Amino acid sequence: MGWFFVNDDFITRLDLSDGPQSGDVAVITGLYDSYEVRGRSTAFRRFTVRESRLVADETGGLFHDADGHIEDFFINTTSSDFIAGVTFTNPYSRSVGSWDYGIGFRDSGGTAFHAVTVSSNGEWEYFVRRTSTRPIYQESGRVTLRLAARGRNDLWLMAVGDVGLFYVNGDFVAELDLNNAPSGGDVWVGTGFYGGNEVRGNATEYDDFTVYTLD
Repeated sequence: MGWFFVNDDFITRLDLSDGPQSGDVAVITGLYDSYEVRGRSTAFRRFTVRESRLVADETGGLFHDADGHIEDFFINTTSSDFIAGVTFTNPYSRSVGSWDYGIGFRDSGGTAFHAVTVSSNGEWEYFVRRTSTRPIYQESGRVTLRLAARGRNDLWLMAVGDVGLFYVNGDFVAELDLNNAPSGGDVWVGTGFYGGNEVRGNATEYDDFTVYTLD
């Protein structure tokens, strides 16, 4: 998968499955016939190639205290640009209780952070919290989830500058505007984002919580 941006705006996803899997990176011009004028040149600057760096690959469980606080596991980083992915396992059936889980990111300490979540009601949400203020809900909607007990759902998030790209179970969900909240910090997985979404004595398991920094 590739992502194409122009002037910091996300344009489209690229399917790279049919081409080479590795190789050189170059800037080019004259790709199409008659798109060059002899004697002229196309200037470029700040041609930068950054290699992603794996900083975490974790598996564990988030135990339900049902204390009104988010249960979380943190990966400490100062990076603002990253790719994070995780597979969650539903803790119980919806007949037992409701649940939620998600990814917190650009956590600058305290209660200032971004988060993307999914819930047993089949919805996703993106919200921002600054210090002690109530969350500011930016975007939400329906999403296709595996909702049965022990069902597994994959969440992936890419954050570059003011743009976030959110995926669930391999499907693109939304482009997120990250402009108006903390710009860098820790990445974490959590459950119990919303009141009543924990059943004491249970745990939400997560596998392959990976974080790649792009700084």
